[in-house]
Amino acid sequence: MRSMLAMIFAVLLLTATAIAQPPPGQLERGASESLVAFKALVTAKQNYKEMGFESMAELDRMSPGIPMQVFMVPLDRLQGYQGGMAPEPLLVDTKHALYPILVDAQARSSIMMSEVQGSWKAVSFGSPRMIRMLSAARGNVASGAGVPLSSIFLIEVPALNLYLLGYQVAGVTRAAGVKEDGSTTPIRPLSAVFADLVPYTKAHDGLPR
Repeated sequence: MRSMLAMIFAVLLLTATAIAQPPPGQLERGASESLVAFKALVTAKQNYKEMGFESMAELDRMSPGIPMQVFMVPLDRLQGYQGGMAPEPLLVDTKHALYPILVDAQARSSIMMSEVQGSWKAVSFGSPRMIRMLSAARGNVASGAGVPLSSIFLIEVPALNLYLLGYQVAGVTRAAGVKEDGSTTPIRPLSAVFADLVPYTKAHDGLPR
C-alpha cells in the first residue's frame, strides 16, 4: 500500500512540476497571421532599422523561428525560496510565447504572442537587441546541454533584471543565466540558481531596476 501511495505521489508531483507547452497549432496559426501584420507595419512606417532589419528587402525573406514559452518569477516567491524546495512552483506561466523573426537563419527581430481567451495574438513587435541576445544564448544552452531549441523556455526575474533559459530532463529543471553578449553562465539545476539569487532578492528594496 505504501509503495502504491508513493508511486501515485511521484506521478502527481511530476505532473504538477512539468512545463506545459502551448498548443502548437493555435500558436503557429497566430504567429503566421502576426507575421503578415508585422511586415505591413514595418512597410507602412519605413522603420525597418528600428525593428532590427538591415534593409526593406529583408522583409521578403523573414520567417518565424522556434518560439520560447515565457515564465516569470515574482520577487516575493523568490525571497521565500529555501534550499531543498522544488523550484518549479515559483514559475508563473505568463501565457506568452516569444518568436524570433529570422532572416537567412539570423535573428533580426521578434514577435511576442499572448494567449487571449484561447487564441494567440501578437502584443508587441521588435526588440531586436534582446532577441539577438536571447537567440545566441539559447543556441549556447542547446549545444552545451545537447537538447533541442524547442525544449528551452525563457524565465524572467523582473526584480533583478535577469533572464534565465531553462529546460527539463528526466524531471529535473536546469537553467543558465543570460549575459548581455549572448553568452551564458554555467548550466545548473534551477534549484541551485534560485538559491544563489535569494540573498539578492532579500536585499532588494522592491523598486524597479
